[in-house]
Amino acid sequence: MKLCPVGVLLLRSRHLTLLPGGDLRGALADFVSVDRLEPGNADNRAAILWTLIALRDAPRLKAALAQWATQAEREPRLWGPYAAAHMGLNRQAEALTWFRRQVDQRDDYLWQLAFAECLEANAQPDVAWRVRRRAWMELRRPEVLARLSGADWRALRDRLAALSQVFTPGDRAKAIVEALLAADLTAIVRA
Repeated sequence: MKLCPVGVLLLRSRHLTLLPGGDLRGALADFVSVDRLEPGNADNRAAILWTLIALRDAPRLKAALAQWATQAEREPRLWGPYAAAHMGLNRQAEALTWFRRQVDQRDDYLWQLAFAECLEANAQPDVAWRVRRRAWMELRRPEVLARLSGADWRALRDRLAALSQVFTPGDRAKAIVEALLAADLTAIVRA
C-alpha cells in the first residue's frame, strides 16, 4: 500500500504531539514508517537516531548506525546524531571522528561541551579544557545568553554550574550557582 503525500506529512508531523507527551516509542514508530516510505531522508533518519538514543535502545541503535553508515559519511545532518550515538554506546574514538566533522558548531554550546567530554574520554584533556573554557567565556556574554532558547538554557544550566566551579574563584562561583538555581541570567553575567 502506497501512502499519499498527505499521509506521509501526517506521519512526519505527528511526532510533534507524541514527543512532548513522552510517547517516544510512538514517535519512533512514525519515524520508522516514514523511513520505509522515504528511504534516505536524512532528517528523518536523524530523528530516528535521536529517539533511539533517548530510548537507550542499544541493539536498534547499533543496527541503524551500521545500516546508514555510507549515507552518514556524506550527510552532515547525520554527523551530530552519529557522534551522540557512539558516545552513548561508549565508542569514544568513533564519536570523536563524527564530532570532528562538525568543528563549525561555534554557536552550539551543548555541542561544544559534549565535544569536550568526548575529547576527554579520548585522552585529550588539554584540548577539552580549551573547548570548555571558550564555551564558558562566551556564555558569560549577555548577548550570547539573550540568544539562548528556554530549552537550551535549561539544558545548559547544570553544565554551567559545573563549569563555574572550574573557571571562577570561590565566592563568585557560589554566586553563579545561586543565580543559576534562581534562573536569573542578569545575575550570572554580573557575577
